[in-house]
Amino acid sequence: MINLIAMKKVIYAIALFTVCFNGNAYTQNDSSVIKNAAAGLKKLSDDHIIEKAYLHFDKPYYAAGDTIYFKAYVTLGEHHDLSNASGILYVDLIDPNNTIVGSIKLHLVNGVAWGDFSLSFLLPKGNYRVRAYTRFMQNAAGYFFDQAIPVGSVMSNQAAKSTASAQTEKADLQFFPEGGELVTAIISKVAFKAIGANGLGVNVKGVVIDNTDKQVTAFSSTHVGMGAFRLQPEEGKTYKVKVTFADSTQNTFDLPAPVSKGIVLAVKDTLDKIAIEIRSNKAYFQENFGKNISLVIYGGGFVSTVNTKLDSRRLSMDIPNSQFPSGIVQVTLFSQNGDPLSERLLFLQNPDQLNLTVNVNKISNRKRGAVSININSKDKGNDVQGHFSVSVIDETKVPFDENNETTILNYLLLTSDLKGYIEQPNYYFMHNTSQSYADLDNLMLAQGYRRFAWKQLLDDNDARFTYEPEKTLEITGIAKTASGSPAARMNVMLLSSNKSSMLEQRTGNDGEFKFGNLPPFADSSLLTLQATGSTKASGTTFLTVYPDRPAPAVSDKKLPGLQPDVNRSMITYLNNSQAQHHTLYNSIAIRPVGEQRADQVVSGDEIGSSASLVTALNGRLAGVNFIQGIPYLKGGALKDPMLIVVDGKIVGSYVNLDKISPGDIEKVEVLKGSNTDSYGIYGHAGVLAITSRTGIQKGIMQDASYKYNSKNIVKGKRISFDNSKNNYLSSNYGGSGHADQVVKGDVIKNAQSLSIGLSGLLAGVNFMNGTPYLPSNIVLTSGRMVVEPMYIILDGSPYNATGQGINDISPNSVETVETLKGANASIYGINGGAGVMVITTRLNNSVEKNDATALPSLTFRAKGFYIARQCYSPKYDKVSEKNNRPDLRTTIFWAPELTTNKDGNASFEYYNADGHGTYRLVVEGIDSAGNIGRQVYRYKVE
Repeated sequence: MINLIAMKKVIYAIALFTVCFNGNAYTQNDSSVIKNAAAGLKKLSDDHIIEKAYLHFDKPYYAAGDTIYFKAYVTLGEHHDLSNASGILYVDLIDPNNTIVGSIKLHLVNGVAWGDFSLSFLLPKGNYRVRAYTRFMQNAAGYFFDQAIPVGSVMSNQAAKSTASAQTEKADLQFFPEGGELVTAIISKVAFKAIGANGLGVNVKGVVIDNTDKQVTAFSSTHVGMGAFRLQPEEGKTYKVKVTFADSTQNTFDLPAPVSKGIVLAVKDTLDKIAIEIRSNKAYFQENFGKNISLVIYGGGFVSTVNTKLDSRRLSMDIPNSQFPSGIVQVTLFSQNGDPLSERLLFLQNPDQLNLTVNVNKISNRKRGAVSININSKDKGNDVQGHFSVSVIDETKVPFDENNETTILNYLLLTSDLKGYIEQPNYYFMHNTSQSYADLDNLMLAQGYRRFAWKQLLDDNDARFTYEPEKTLEITGIAKTASGSPAARMNVMLLSSNKSSMLEQRTGNDGEFKFGNLPPFADSSLLTLQATGSTKASGTTFLTVYPDRPAPAVSDKKLPGLQPDVNRSMITYLNNSQAQHHTLYNSIAIRPVGEQRADQVVSGDEIGSSASLVTALNGRLAGVNFIQGIPYLKGGALKDPMLIVVDGKIVGSYVNLDKISPGDIEKVEVLKGSNTDSYGIYGHAGVLAITSRTGIQKGIMQDASYKYNSKNIVKGKRISFDNSKNNYLSSNYGGSGHADQVVKGDVIKNAQSLSIGLSGLLAGVNFMNGTPYLPSNIVLTSGRMVVEPMYIILDGSPYNATGQGINDISPNSVETVETLKGANASIYGINGGAGVMVITTRLNNSVEKNDATALPSLTFRAKGFYIARQCYSPKYDKVSEKNNRPDLRTTIFWAPELTTNKDGNASFEYYNADGHGTYRLVVEGIDSAGNIGRQVYRYKVE
């Protein structure tokens, strides 16, 4: 029962009903206002059911050369049921210039799918975005999933250009009275939000003064620039706020002018109930005494309604919050004429999420130790089946602020339904304290709900959706005669590459054809269209396949929480990434580069008495600035820091030099320009080389990342274009023109697979399961004669081929394929001993246009479903020679699809890497009833 408490009058009639997406009947009520509201909400649920997409990533940020792994959950409606409406999910990788640089289609099965984006080592650093949507979501683009993904780079000091709009130039302060407006003689809660020049919340404190300069109250922010105070405006008075921002600047702002006649809502989530008060001042009460007023409480697809008469200036009631699921609840007060008078949002945090338990079957706290985990999912104490994803990262190498994390809980329940940028969304779910609840309530007042507008619903002006859910892949096109006229009523056959599948359609009067409800097929599958009928008709038919619909326009999304130089926001991670990249090349020999030459040398005797190394070097090194103790070459606001090398060991690019005692130093050398060539890609921003004095018992830098030998580092090259006779794109370290053979992509673009296209074209190269071999390269390994595969380079990076070899690469995406043998392969050191295959993809790799053909058939590559890669997870159960390579992984384990059984259980196993510190396991997912859950588990590796 709903407990009604009134100050002077009990509120009587209450109707409780549910808005369901299957069109269940509504409880009738005598009030026309309630009828209109119910009809509007029913129309909303019937005609405007929404899909949402949420992506769970394996980690919060990446470096060029990494792979972004993600799991997609697509829900339907406000109960978060996994969607069975759409069968295709589009996922785009967007660069800082708002250009789509990668796009894939994923096959949604029961609302879930998973995929990845492989980032080139040559990708410029910057704040990228991943966008996910279905065609059905294009009815309401505000529900596209769109998350910022910072990408750093240890190889390039070039940042991706950005067209992002400039942020606010000065700090601002906004006020949000509870219920919508200040009313004289009524005590109201007033929330505020202070925003700094960078668009983020800033701490602020101040006082409220009236027009006589009398101080009324004082306040200060409690979280990310937000807070609240209470104010009872007096008749005839106006109010200002004098504030001091975090940077000590001061300003004065006007509060909204109080209205002399009005009514407001006051709402609070307290214990297990929603406490609602309706307050009117004397002028409003006298004018509207005895009139009907109505409340509509809406949240998560459920509605509670209340009708009463205004016969008391203060009415109150309690509604059990268990009637609504966790999430945003909207409380609206209507007049007798159906006009919204006052509105209030609140957020309910009920104990209705899945209970996910991480049970450790076996866990090793040592490096490369085995871990066995079981997860159990329960809803209200009952075991449930569901879809889940699991990520394990080395948190010591991937540090981040969990308050800023996007999770399945804060996205589906909070941020996807609020306007504007939500700073630190996970703060409200991590900290279950009275303060965090109060801060969340201030957020509800400060940022408005966007699901619907009452005026549109009550006036029936809301248009129906125009995009239908997209279930399956389809191929459309047109058939024309030799004269260009539509080939009407002609049969067209669609065949798979191996002719095992055939479908037939008839063209319309306009010559167009459509193959719908196609079975799932992989991206870049080779298909054939064939005109059938008489030989004469089919032989003179031109067939054209229409390209996919263009992707929705990419908006300039304002994201004030992002760092302009992403490298500085992921220092620890990039140091590890640099070490990972080094391990790939640490045995590659190049020609000797001679003695190291320095631009400046500082003797240890000059600085030995200094208190710290930074103090000693600051101002002493020509052309070098120190920012927060980190050395940078002068010139350029966003330059990368200098590379630090200590006693032949690369320490990294972001290093606290004060870990080194000046008294232990023999010399400090500064290298710039061509003098850094022997350091290759690592020295592009300059090198600071430090040599310790002889006799030092321990290394002066204990946490050096890895050993460095200038003769064992390849000088990195970007994709080159030689304008001479060798004019082709190349990611060969030696540049274009230094290959034994080159095959242009246009020759093989229509091949069934890359290995099939190259077979017979590449002299002396054989393929086995998509893997290239030079038959002459027979080597002796462990007493056995074996043929070693060629070393594969894709866009300048070593390619980790799967069981399909190079056939994971679409022939249509390839610009050039080069084979290197003997001397040409020597630049890759011992890795090139069996020959090297360098594959360079197109710079603008878009879907190929399928032009018309006068032949009776047209062979083309269709844009099908992307096949996700499997995240590499080594097994250390057997000691092998390969296991001696350092394991510097940051994503320790990634399982995109774990399904719990009828007992609610799912298990998985993996091995730790070489990193020591805290490992963080995150499991997220949804059960078959739409209940969502998340759990975090940490353990130490010594």
